[in-house]
Amino acid sequence: MPDPRSTHPMSSPRGGGGPMHMGPGGPQSMGKIYPPNQSMVFNPANPNAPPIYPCGVCHKEVHENDQAILCESGCNFWFHRMCAGLTEPAFIMLTQEVYAEWSVIEHFGTTGDNVTEVNAYLQDNKLILSNDWTKGQPVKLKRPSFCPITNLTSPIRDDLPDDTKSRGIDSGVALILESADGKVLLTRRAKTLRTFPGVWVPPGGHLEENETFAMAGLRECHEETGLKMSPQQFVSEDLKVLALWESVYPTKLTIGPPKRHHIVVYLYGKLKPGCDANTMNKQLQLEPLETDACAWLDRDLVKRITEADEEKATEHGYKTEGSVGKGEYVRGHIIDENNRQVEGNIPLGPLLTVSGAVSDHERVSTGTKFALEEWLQRV
Repeated sequence: MPDPRSTHPMSSPRGGGGPMHMGPGGPQSMGKIYPPNQSMVFNPANPNAPPIYPCGVCHKEVHENDQAILCESGCNFWFHRMCAGLTEPAFIMLTQEVYAEWSVIEHFGTTGDNVTEVNAYLQDNKLILSNDWTKGQPVKLKRPSFCPITNLTSPIRDDLPDDTKSRGIDSGVALILESADGKVLLTRRAKTLRTFPGVWVPPGGHLEENETFAMAGLRECHEETGLKMSPQQFVSEDLKVLALWESVYPTKLTIGPPKRHHIVVYLYGKLKPGCDANTMNKQLQLEPLETDACAWLDRDLVKRITEADEEKATEHGYKTEGSVGKGEYVRGHIIDENNRQVEGNIPLGPLLTVSGAVSDHERVSTGTKFALEEWLQRV
């Protein structure tokens, strides 16, 4: 949740001189391109001259009369409004707020059901979301209607700790891994984790410096499950961006005020023949501090999971009719009370529930359901 207000002598946000002439790629100027890793550039020939502030995306100078914002959540870069993907209404909102917590989707506008389309790519170790389709094929970016950032009220916002307000929006990857025989791997987050404990998700995590999406997805999968794979083992010999999810923890204001705000990039890859679920199970070595269970789910079970409608849930433990799963099990691997990995039956019921209204519990995450819906439609 970046703070757009500057404590630097330069005003923030900028933009008093009227709108810039913008094209699909951002500001149209012939300005000099500055180094991507410097938020401030000085002129050694004239030490008394004011510093130059390159845009964190296009690396061209941000001038006093440009519409631009300063991100104080850690990077301290200025960004042209268009380079940051801000609409005019969003920019105006930022000029009126000391702290601004907003849903990323609001930058682009929604198509109705809290969803929009963006292009996602990495540049200078930053996740860039854009509506510039020259950068690649658009993918869906979605949030739930109960997104805490969207529903944040002024009293709650004012009471947020300063470190939460200034933390910014983190990014991560999650891998929808399909075996050669058409099953998808889900893992259960360890109950000791600070965020989303006991929730079922695909393998995934943060992006490290200079990693691509694929590198991060494969590394996280290896760290959490022991499955070591290379792009060449996939049918497309690469991992594709499937969808994006705007994630906030806790998931609802009724559970607690927001502490973490993420954009999760869901990747997809199908393994080549010879890498079926049973074969991959021989390599499994769960990391107990991160993952305490996993299972391969077939297409019919994935459909049942996605039918548990989060938007219709009004109370803790709500279950969709016909999807209770009582007495049903799925075969998988778990970490037992002796911290050993064993094969066993995992109750299906929790995978068919939705998030609670006042507390959370074991379930498949809402973002994961969205990604699985995209998988069902595309594959």
